[in-house]
Amino acid sequence: MKLGIDFSLLDNARKSIGAQKAQIDLGRQPPRDGEPFTKTISGVDLDDIIFNGGGIVYKDQQVLIYIESPYEDEESLFQKSKTRFHFSDCKTIETMKSKKRFERYVVTNETNGAFRVFPYNWETKTQKTEKIICKLYPCKNCLKQINYQDYNSVHGSLKFNIFENFSIKDFFDEFSAIFRDLPTSIMSSHGQEYPSNWASLSSSVRRLKKWACDCCQAKFDDNKKFLHVHHINGIRSDCSSNNLRCLCLLCHSKQPKHGHMRVGQVEENEIKTIRTDQGLPKNCSNCA
Repeated sequence: MKLGIDFSLLDNARKSIGAQKAQIDLGRQPPRDGEPFTKTISGVDLDDIIFNGGGIVYKDQQVLIYIESPYEDEESLFQKSKTRFHFSDCKTIETMKSKKRFERYVVTNETNGAFRVFPYNWETKTQKTEKIICKLYPCKNCLKQINYQDYNSVHGSLKFNIFENFSIKDFFDEFSAIFRDLPTSIMSSHGQEYPSNWASLSSSVRRLKKWACDCCQAKFDDNKKFLHVHHINGIRSDCSSNNLRCLCLLCHSKQPKHGHMRVGQVEENEIKTIRTDQGLPKNCSNCA
């Protein structure tokens, strides 16, 4: 749509000081909530799928991957499917890559736990053409990979409950903060990658701090997505304890060389409300 606005005065002012026109790339937009998608791996650019720090990121959004056309019939899928969804670069995914079968997967950011799949017809030995909606469970190798909720340390019913009651929404809320502060172009560059256990490490650091921001002191145990782990020296491979700070999204965005971090007005208002509800100043005095 063409805007009927006269920018000639502004353009003349630009020319008077010898400034060049800025070239703005509108192709890469920040991720927006409320736009769920499911795409086949073969239908996306594999360079846009990043396995870093123990999680999976597609175009700046944390995602899951699963096999949309599994070798399971409708009855098996509805009862308790053996098909699993993945949220980390676990050994199952590594095996599928090595066998050149990675393109069987689809990528999704759905959080409701309902997955669309094509059942298998064992009589005709073909995939059905009509999708069904069914519940899938998390990959146990993924749970081990990032040690989700201390999965590797517990046993028996506690381990089973982590698997059985896994909430995709809760997982995204807790772990999306891990990748938010790092643009895709930097994530894949040499020397700036998170360590492979970053998802587990970040979670442990935030739990140790009882989900409190080291800067503004607000607690985010009910809003985990707002609490990040910051590398003080900017080297993301340096995860020594004296190089890590727990910071809320607002405090994190005000750290040196963090101008790339995007904080929406809604998010800013939510964080400030959390602070005031806890009897803290709306604006962090340490960041002023």
